[in-house]
Amino acid sequence: MAVNSTETYKKNGDVFIKTLGIITATGVKIDLLPNSKGAGGVWGALSIFENIESPFVSGSVVIHEGQNLLQHLPIIGLETLIIEYKTPGVQDRYTKLECSIYKVGDRSFTGENQRFQMYKLHFVSKEYMQNLQKKVHKSYNGTVAENVYNIWKENFSNSPNKNIEIEPTIGKHRFIIPYWTPFQTIDWLAERAVPWVQSDNPNYIFYADSDGYHFNPMSELINRDIQAEYTNRPSGNRKETDGVRDFQAELYNIIAGPELTRTADKIDEIQNGLYCSSLYVHDIHDKTFIEKNIYSYQQDYEKETHIETYPLISPSDISGVSLLPETNRIYYPTHKNMHNSIEDNSMSETWLLQRRSLMEQRNANSIKISVWGDSGRRVGELVDFKLPSIEPLRSPDEWWDKQISSTYMIT
Repeated sequence: MAVNSTETYKKNGDVFIKTLGIITATGVKIDLLPNSKGAGGVWGALSIFENIESPFVSGSVVIHEGQNLLQHLPIIGLETLIIEYKTPGVQDRYTKLECSIYKVGDRSFTGENQRFQMYKLHFVSKEYMQNLQKKVHKSYNGTVAENVYNIWKENFSNSPNKNIEIEPTIGKHRFIIPYWTPFQTIDWLAERAVPWVQSDNPNYIFYADSDGYHFNPMSELINRDIQAEYTNRPSGNRKETDGVRDFQAELYNIIAGPELTRTADKIDEIQNGLYCSSLYVHDIHDKTFIEKNIYSYQQDYEKETHIETYPLISPSDISGVSLLPETNRIYYPTHKNMHNSIEDNSMSETWLLQRRSLMEQRNANSIKISVWGDSGRRVGELVDFKLPSIEPLRSPDEWWDKQISSTYMIT
């Protein structure tokens, strides 16, 4: 990462950091950036991490100093870290994060007579720290989306990211939450959420990125526009206008990879209910079976929205992996009319089998690549990835490896 003080993207890895500072629990502020004369900067490296599986942003900043800030501020793991940054010449707006420092790690002493020290400050979204100190214990009534909105408003109305993006859901529910954290409650509700528009895609996820929080179905995310295309382009290309090296175009070059982190694993896919399963709903009150549902990936593929162009198995597959529902038999309890106004509160037949399959499908093929930093990228975005084929070129249509080259979601 190269720190840049201009609005022009000058070389690979450029980033412009406007703010990097700490506010202690007592209100003391310290700037970690160098001043206008280049003196005073004590930070060495900054990492920011987003994960579509996690409802928080995390990271770390390496500090190298000889003033013993750990003792004199002091830094004890309850401070606020303020970060503002952007990729110059690429992004117009700054990404701003207000996070909680929760840990001091990797402390060591350096320099002559060991008069300097290095350590790493680990940080996480403020909402996650607040979440750990709150519990939800009350009754909620309405759609899952309404319940999520109410839980968020009740617990995080004063947080830096007080807004959350929520897609509407169908179905009325009544839940009593037994002293769970807000994030634990929202994760549990995500499993039961069915989209308003595509009711056959119960694939909601609750996650955070550098812009805020999201409660969306993946079937909605995969219909958004593709944000970038990454491939193995040669570096060092010059602009036709002035002959200057086009570093900005190299943002979309692959530095390292691809590493195929997961490909088809039929044992896992079969055991986790990707291809077929059966659901037996039984009433815990009168001990009777109410309903049996069957899920088949092959039969369901045509009516669903998929990020992949082709199904994971051939429609003419003779092995029958999606035609043996007893491979995965699930029993799920319910109690009809437990709530006077709601006949079936759990509605497991609308989400359980489909969600198991969809959550397994999303990781059927995944790759890891390294590219130059772009502060505009977010988890949940779609990107095109193109890899040249290793085969001899017979026609322009065969230039790319069709098995790996595709549209991917950043996770």
